[in-house]
Amino acid sequence: MIITGAPLVRQLVGRWTFDYLAKVYTGPPSLNVHFAPRNSRRYNRFYGQGVGQGGILMMTFSQFVSTVAKNEAAEKPPWRYYLQAMLLWSRHEKHNCKYEHGGELDVAGERLYHASMGRTMAEDLAHQVDYEWLRHVAEMSGCEGLSEVNLWAGRSGGCTPLHYDTTNNFLCQVCGRKRLLLLPPSAFAHVYPYPATHPMHFFGMVDVERPDLGRFPAFARAQGLEALIEPGEVPCLLSPFDCP
Repeated sequence: MIITGAPLVRQLVGRWTFDYLAKVYTGPPSLNVHFAPRNSRRYNRFYGQGVGQGGILMMTFSQFVSTVAKNEAAEKPPWRYYLQAMLLWSRHEKHNCKYEHGGELDVAGERLYHASMGRTMAEDLAHQVDYEWLRHVAEMSGCEGLSEVNLWAGRSGGCTPLHYDTTNNFLCQVCGRKRLLLLPPSAFAHVYPYPATHPMHFFGMVDVERPDLGRFPAFARAQGLEALIEPGEVPCLLSPFDCP
């Protein structure tokens, strides 16, 4: 389900641009920046022999922006990049978070912890996100409260491999566009998940853009939904463990 006109991140649309975040996101130089060869559309998320080409670099957000700009200015850009960072987490996730603790926020009757990011960024998260709307929707749907907030940013295309999340979540598009492919839990076996002992056990082995039906014939029977989300739109993604 895609919610249009949702107030959740409405005030961040047009505000959180790459240039703006490069100035105000003054966190530690330890944000995960994934890179992959340009001739590959997929970020494998795990890298090494038998897993995938590419790797992870540690950068600040401003370093990420300048690195991407330099790469895209090349006649034949050699890489694709995207960044992942945890911004907020609840007390339940406090001991599991590996990010540097930067402070606390009291929002919608709940105390949240934020990563080291700078005053302006923390104020944006405190005052420009509609947590009351989020709390109301979570209560209506029978979901637990907020556990964490992550930032994902990319500028050079690319595709995340098929995977499943273990929690319900909102994917909030702030700028740019993202194309989603959603498959029901009944298609789980059709995407050939990695074995439970594999580092990528919550990913599927099928490349959805270039599926090898010789290796993965059952994928031909998978049926899903495709959506293109715009800034301000919020898809509601249910965990497969909560689906009927």
